[in-house]
Amino acid sequence: FPVTIGGINPDFATFGDAVSALNSAGVSCPVVFKVRDGVYAEQIKLFSIPGASAINTVTFESESGDSSKVELHYKLNNPTNDFTVKFSGAGYVTFRGISILRSSGAYGLLSDDQSTNVSVERGVLNGVLLNNSKWVKLLRDRIAIFQWMWAVGVSASTNIRLEENDYSSHLGIRVYNPQNDSIYIKGNRLTWVPHPWGGSGISIEGSVKDIVEVDSNRIKGFANNGIYVGALAGSRSKVRFNGIDSVRDGGIVLDGQAIEATNNRITNIQSGTGILVTARGSLVANNYIHTTGAGISKGITLHPNGSTSKVLFNNVNVLGTDILNGHAIYRDWE
Repeated sequence: FPVTIGGINPDFATFGDAVSALNSAGVSCPVVFKVRDGVYAEQIKLFSIPGASAINTVTFESESGDSSKVELHYKLNNPTNDFTVKFSGAGYVTFRGISILRSSGAYGLLSDDQSTNVSVERGVLNGVLLNNSKWVKLLRDRIAIFQWMWAVGVSASTNIRLEENDYSSHLGIRVYNPQNDSIYIKGNRLTWVPHPWGGSGISIEGSVKDIVEVDSNRIKGFANNGIYVGALAGSRSKVRFNGIDSVRDGGIVLDGQAIEATNNRITNIQSGTGILVTARGSLVANNYIHTTGAGISKGITLHPNGSTSKVLFNNVNVLGTDILNGHAIYRDWE
């Protein structure tokens, strides 16, 4: 049933009051908190809520439906507890249509301590860390951060879905540290905010037990790599149907084994490489690659570890100014 937060004659005056009741008393049916327009200068932590389940869910949503008018914003300097909203073992909780912002710190949203089945939808965020969590979804959020840090970090987590979000940042999405599995990054739009140190769009650095899917994203302007899939990624890593434009160094970098890069469209790579392959036994197929710029540009580069990979049916256009050293496909070994 719906209850209200904020405004005139609410059931709860603040988020903190509502969360305190949830953490102590729990729920016995689905509960929806309708949040009135306003700025809520608070920090909240949701623990495992008694009674919460796939049926008895807990939802916080903007009553007006406008995320720009409901702002949960923690502004104090607090390095020990650096978050605005923290899921700490919480389950079956959704935030919808709410801005979750952090000033004087790093993370608007932090999920940890084996939180499960939590989601943030159609909100505004700045700084997200998903650690030791499972079945977490970020859906159709706007994520903007102007510090030198990743907009979203994923560590030691499983069944993570980052879908249809809009990112503006120096650094986009990073999956790192061990014990990740089933990571789905799909339909996002990532735009680089310039920084003298550079920046990358999507970086899969840590070990992934099995599945990584980077699918149908649009990535623009990053100074370093558009998509990097690292040496310890899982045996079912798929990079497909992505659009990468105006990246300087590498459109897609495959660094591991058995990675599929198919049906991607990579354009305006500036004096760099469209697809760089150091991954053993990988497949690079049906991609469109266009490189340009003043200097050496290459369509597809195979390093020695990538010698067992298959390169099939790609459309490569190399238009860099160095016509002597530019290559459509370059084998980097004798």
